[in-house]
Amino acid sequence: MLQLPYNNEQFDCVYCRNVISHTDTEGMKQIIKELDRVMKHKAECYITLGSKDTWGFKQEDWPLIDENTRLRMEEGPEYKVPHFYVDYNLVKELFSNFKIINIHQEIEYNETKNFVAESYHYHVLIQKY
Repeated sequence: MLQLPYNNEQFDCVYCRNVISHTDTEGMKQIIKELDRVMKHKAECYITLGSKDTWGFKQEDWPLIDENTRLRMEEGPEYKVPHFYVDYNLVKELFSNFKIINIHQEIEYNETKNFVAESYHYHVLIQKY
């Protein structure tokens, strides 16, 4: 998503659920610039981002790439893949060039682990000015 293959101002709506967090802070800023580029005036975008409250960001043995990004060290398809995490203030900062319609944080519970809170995500709805 660092260089989207679309024309400027092409979309009325963009949906990004759990897909743009495999980067670092600078990559995230570039992705947001690309979203801004491809969105029409008044277009809306729904985005989910991993929260710094989630277990992945708290893994001190996972390398910290920058203040918002950890390299995932759990065996599997995302092994050594960067994961970008936010808090409320960072969400507001990253999307300051957009109208923020809604920000909320959700907790996902894992049924197979006796409904232990497994991950936290911010859900953000923005509109291009």
